[in-house]
Amino acid sequence: MLPEIVSFDRQVTLVGDSGIQFMDFGLSPGRLPAGEFVKLANGVLTRLIYNEQRDYYFYQPSPANIEKAKSQYDIPVEQSLKLFDGTWLPLPLLRFSPPDVYQEGPLNWARFRI
Repeated sequence: MLPEIVSFDRQVTLVGDSGIQFMDFGLSPGRLPAGEFVKLANGVLTRLIYNEQRDYYFYQPSPANIEKAKSQYDIPVEQSLKLFDGTWLPLPLLRFSPPDVYQEGPLNWARFRI
């Protein structure tokens, strides 16, 4: 049986020296668009980013360079989630300074499981 989903505030206070703490979050993958991917010449599968203003997909081989690309694979979010079902993954915790600034690098790390 799935636990009841709790709506957390923007900031959550954890209890110090209490060991592992668990938080359950809901996810509606059906609302997310499928990912578009292309296999590069070196064999690496790369997710494409969509430019809505100019109506094309691209990837960034370097921060100062973009390459237009045509999607070769359309992978639904549900299919990606099935690959990681029951797997613990690292999650970086980033420090956010309102209104829209993140400090460089993660403040700490947590683990999450899908």
